[in-house]
Formats: sequence, structure tokens, C-alpha cells
Amino acid sequence: MDLTQFKCQRCNKCCEQPGDVTLRHGEEELMAQFLGLDTRDFVNQYCDMPVKPRLILKENTNQHCIFLTKEGCSIYAARPSQCRDFPLKWIAPTSFDTCEGLQKLL
Repeated sequence: MDLTQFKCQRCNKCCEQPGDVTLRHGEEELMAQFLGLDTRDFVNQYCDMPVKPRLILKENTNQHCIFLTKEGCSIYAARPSQCRDFPLKWIAPTSFDTCEGLQKLL
């Protein structure tokens, strides 16, 4: 299977999976700017820091990404690199069962 042929179907199933979305240095600033927020306010509202100095995005109570809406990712243009890197740099064990783009490669 050639993952370089992957085309995101915007099914948002990856955003519904439990697990941490770790931010790289500076991504919190880009997302805050996209949302029109001060970086400190963004971090306080949308991030946790379980292991210093790493920030992770908070999850909703259903373990979905905090930025996932019925219409899809509300910060798609400013989404973290972890989201942009799927599935070429990381993949979850359940991804082939849930992701419509990966299922098209099978």
C-alpha cells in the first residue's frame, strides 16, 4: 500500500479518535492568531500541559478534538502539524477501520 496516494476525504474520523494532539513550538501562536485570540488566552482555553513544556489540545467530553464541529475542523487552515502529517508520519491502530481516505487505498 502506497500511503503517498492518500487523499483526505474530510470524513473527520481521525478527529473523533481519543488521543493527544501535541503542538509543536509556535503552533499555539498560529492557532491563536487564526482565532483572533491572544496566545495566552488560547493556551488557557484550549490547551493542557501534562508534561512541561509540551502543550496538547484539550478534548471534548466525548474525546473528540475540541475544534471539531458538525461542519468539520473549525481551524483547518491553521491545524497543527500532527493533523497535517496524518497518515504519512503517524497512524493509529484503528485508522484503517475508520478513515475513509485510507479505506480507499485498501
